[in-house]
Amino acid sequence: MKLSMETMYFPEAKFHHKKEMMADWTQTSEKTAVFSWVALLFSVATAVSLIAFEDDYFFIYFGSAVLFLVGALFCKRWRCPAYYAVIAGEALGLLRFYLETPENKVILVIAVVTAIVGVVPSYFAFRCIYNYKPIFKELEKSEGFPNFIANTADLYGEKIYLHDEESTVYESRNEASYNPFNTKEDIRNEETRRYHDVKVQAETTQPLEMNIDVKGNLVYAEDERDKQKSKEKEARRGGFFIGNYELVFAHGDLCGNDFDEKRMFMGKWRANVEESTNNFAMFVFLLMIAIMASGFGSIMGVINYALVVVFVLGTNQMKMGKWYAPITMLIAVVYSLSLMNSTISAFMLAGAYIFGFRMLTNTIRYALNYKNYRLLSTQTGFPTFIRTTADLYGSKMYIVDKPVAKVRKDPSQRVVRVMDIGYDNKPKKDEGAWNAFDYMDENKEENTTNES
Repeated sequence: MKLSMETMYFPEAKFHHKKEMMADWTQTSEKTAVFSWVALLFSVATAVSLIAFEDDYFFIYFGSAVLFLVGALFCKRWRCPAYYAVIAGEALGLLRFYLETPENKVILVIAVVTAIVGVVPSYFAFRCIYNYKPIFKELEKSEGFPNFIANTADLYGEKIYLHDEESTVYESRNEASYNPFNTKEDIRNEETRRYHDVKVQAETTQPLEMNIDVKGNLVYAEDERDKQKSKEKEARRGGFFIGNYELVFAHGDLCGNDFDEKRMFMGKWRANVEESTNNFAMFVFLLMIAIMASGFGSIMGVINYALVVVFVLGTNQMKMGKWYAPITMLIAVVYSLSLMNSTISAFMLAGAYIFGFRMLTNTIRYALNYKNYRLLSTQTGFPTFIRTTADLYGSKMYIVDKPVAKVRKDPSQRVVRVMDIGYDNKPKKDEGAWNAFDYMDENKEENTTNES
């Protein structure tokens, strides 16, 4: 990742360039905040561990945790001091090595791991500081900040519509090069057409009548309330909910549903699989630290790293729709509990499952909805369940030659076809057995006849 966020020289940057730079700034700030929370947890855990080992410099990590807390809270608000606080928190953690190098190897390992974790948010914070004045402050002055969302009229309105103001030669030349119409008459016709379209639309639009009480709530009639309740009941039919959390997707009759209902089910299925790996990188990072803390320097500590591979296989099997994906994930989760043989490893494993909580819940939801998914995979249109205009209205738009229906006839009514080989309608002459000498005599008779 490059340090600068600039994708285009800012005075010449177009609207989409500014949108890209703002997206980069937002993502970097969010990463700084997320990793600051992780560094905060490590700093607090390190301070508690040093208290247990009776180390005199435990207060340094409490101060580092406070600075990381300030950074985590205010980085998403794009406050420049918050980025400096993150770097200061990392610098304060490194001060422990400057004051005295720990003689206890356990304390040394804990301090080194905490320092390594703090490098990640410090890098993103430094990147935000580096781009704060040249990029962020200029974006803040630009029109459309911070979302930079514009419709076609905002982007190309000056090029589509006529203006009475006199333009310079350069502006007219530039306008002519970007004008989608050829002449002023085309522009006038286009404006007239749009005016009539808007006018007709305004005339046909009817006002919306709503019954609103004093508190501002929508008041339904009895029949409308019943219809609303029936719609809500139909939307939840076949599903299982824990509060608002949909554990089993509402599906109803999958074989009798239309394409829209099947497409909604598949959308929930894909969203469930994608959400299970949203924080997978952070989960693996904390899991590897827990593995290192549980078996540091031993052979089993190295073998336990295969657990990461098992989690990767499980998530990939979920993406491929395999039935044994939940079993793989269950084996990995159960085996990971054996890593809790120390305070640090248990703390790191708990932190890993905090980030991977959606992975656990979505795996359970994957297993509960897999039967319906397999049933849906046998339906026409799987996996998108999208019908184009040609699929829906092709027979109405085009003349299609319908194939003639084949009628199965009774075998006794079928016409028997006999091949005519030349002797069916004529009596066959009995010429006796074939003899080569007779053939030679016939040739002699023919030659005699021809000579005469």
